[in-house]
Amino acid sequence: MSPEGMITVISGPSGSGKNSVIKLAAAENSALSYATSATTREMRAGEAEGVDYYYKTHREFDRLISAGDIIEWDEFLGNRYGTLKSEIASKLGAGKNLILDLTIAGALSLKNTFPEQTVTVFLLPPSIEELERRLKSRNRENDAQIRERILWAVTKEIPQAEKFDYVVINGKLDRAKDELLNIINAERLRYSRNRDILERLGLVEANVAKMKGEIQ
Repeated sequence: MSPEGMITVISGPSGSGKNSVIKLAAAENSALSYATSATTREMRAGEAEGVDYYYKTHREFDRLISAGDIIEWDEFLGNRYGTLKSEIASKLGAGKNLILDLTIAGALSLKNTFPEQTVTVFLLPPSIEELERRLKSRNRENDAQIRERILWAVTKEIPQAEKFDYVVINGKLDRAKDELLNIINAERLRYSRNRDILERLGLVEANVAKMKGEIQ
């Protein structure tokens, strides 16, 4: 029997580089896979059901929430996006190693739902100055909005790093990617995730007894 899958969920303030680190890690470790989220937005050209998203009406999304199948969700431009409990459970059961980018609340909710399978990693910028530089380089917000985002990061988001299993500082992208992969590799080797390893290796007591009998 192969070991059950594992979830690595990355959180951190906007501008910490979550997507960039995850993409590099997934490109280097082909065993990592993504979970397909549910959304209420309409399917776009070139997208496919169950591949890009599970497309739901607002009423269907509400039913999923009521049924407890939405672990966490967020809203953007009038549409909702959520993580499906059934999707996560299915991929874990198939031995998939998932890597997810979620909000802080979403990461903690996922950890609460799948406590044994979930590893949480908080991604930090090397400094507030660098965080500001990254946010400005996006050209998405004006100076006042960036200052507000930084204040939110410093007062509301970064203090919650203590609730996470690991902290990675994203000063250099390659180094942050390597540290994330080191965490994932180490967690995969935990005995608690490989309880059947002795049986898989033929080292259980019954096999040893049989070997002794053959030697005699």
